[in-house]
Amino acid sequence: MSRDLSTHVADAVSAPVTEPWHLVRIGSDVRVTDGPTTTWGGETWQALPGLEVTGLSADGSGLTRATLRVPSHTGLGLGLLFAGVDDTPVTVWLVYGPGPHGEDDAALLGEAVIDGGTSEAEWAELALAAADADSREFPRHRAAPPVFNHLPGSGTRIEWAGEVLVLEPGA
Repeated sequence: MSRDLSTHVADAVSAPVTEPWHLVRIGSDVRVTDGPTTTWGGETWQALPGLEVTGLSADGSGLTRATLRVPSHTGLGLGLLFAGVDDTPVTVWLVYGPGPHGEDDAALLGEAVIDGGTSEAEWAELALAAADADSREFPRHRAAPPVFNHLPGSGTRIEWAGEVLVLEPGA
């Protein structure tokens, strides 16, 4: 498969030293980059100095884990944490050169969802996980009263696939 790279990227990858930059889309509205403000895909990606994409790991199905470190001074990272954005889609691409970037310039690194996070004085760290990951930090939805009132009572025995389960108090 051939790709037509813009002259900006062609120049960047032919330089002796080239620094890659990430394009990060959070949800459908937030577009940031750890490089200079650029355009790609008909959209503007705002520079966010201090933004870091770390701990990328992937398997044959795509991105499995990563961490998005957002500097607290912007308010973006803490705002995302306090807004309860677990399960918000995040897409990360890699580009070279300052842009503007052509359609084929960015390489998709992965698609994920926010899977919890922590904050410190200077950083908010957002954990990213594959949307269908079995290793997510905790259940996202709970079937419990008053939303769901048809749960068997505590101590109820349930037989399933040859196993006997007994519901614990508070379950």
